[in-house]
Amino acid sequence: MDSSAKAVIEAALFAAGRTLTPRELAEISGLSPEMAEEAVRELAREYAGRSSGIEIKSIGEGYVKELEKRGIRSHSATIMKSSL
Repeated sequence: MDSSAKAVIEAALFAAGRTLTPRELAEISGLSPEMAEEAVRELAREYAGRSSGIEIKSIGEGYVKELEKRGIRSHSATIMKSSL
């Protein structure tokens, strides 16, 4: 998969702040819905394969970029409180 296409999808997931369907990702990236879904699945595997505080998760018919589950969410509340 072309790394620039994956970068566009990664940025879209980050900026959206909500679940995006393969069709929405296709419209944003210029890929077909099938290629957009393949790209987002590749990204999800890449994130899962490293020690990242962020994950790309499949929810319903779409995908979302969110904080990784292993304790990061509880730490983010502490971070938010200390920055106020």
